[in-house]
This record gives sequence, structure tokens and C-alpha cells, in this order.
Amino acid sequence: MYSFLNSTRTLKERLNLFVASVQNLYPEVIGIAVTRIDDHDNLYSVYRSADYGDNFPTFIESINKSPRLSKMRSSLEPSIIDNMLCHQSSIKHIHLRLLQSNCISSMTCPIYTNGTFIGILFINASVKDFF
Repeated sequence: MYSFLNSTRTLKERLNLFVASVQNLYPEVIGIAVTRIDDHDNLYSVYRSADYGDNFPTFIESINKSPRLSKMRSSLEPSIIDNMLCHQSSIKHIHLRLLQSNCISSMTCPIYTNGTFIGILFINASVKDFF
């Protein structure tokens, strides 16, 4: 059933197959991205599904500049945007780029290992209130 997790595949191959499986079950999912954090709280894309094209950034400046990401990091809880279109007047550049890929709702989850924050998982969908 989960042959895409076969250890002979690269991580990117396994993630691509995982995204394809998710999109097969939920066609509304536009893409999935994984970032890692550096010593200065900047995020770098480690993986992003092809459906984003160039609209998912490879670098996000310090998460401390984002109240949403900072709160998510400290609360250990996912952050959900049900409808990015409702925030167009105050929308950030990154959200405009996601809207260009037809991303309407978004879930952002912190990634921790052994109690240490190491990055963020982003999942975006083409319909509002998906999450």
C-alpha cells in the first residue's frame, strides 16, 4: 500500500509520490512544502511540490517578523487560513504569490524533533475552509 515509502527512493521522490497520493484522495490540495530553519530564524525550502511553480518562496525572512508564524512556533499548534481572499487588502507578498497558484486556504504546521523547532510544513488547497 505504501510502496512509495520504499527506502531505495530519494526523499524528494518519496515526497513527490506522497503529494501525488494526497492529491489523488483530495484533488483540492494544491501543494505541500517543507522548510527548515537556520540559526537566524530564516526559513529555507527543503521541498516544494511542483504545482506551486515559482510561487512558493525558497526563502522566508525571520519568522519573528511574522506574528502568525511566531505564534504557531510557540503554541506548537497548526495555523490555518480558511480564506486568503478575505484578507486581500492586508495580504502579504507571499500570500499573493500563493493566490497566483490558486491557493485559497492554507495550513501551516511546526516541525519539531526532540523538542527542537526545525522547520514548517505548509499545505495549501484551492478551496476555502478546506482545513
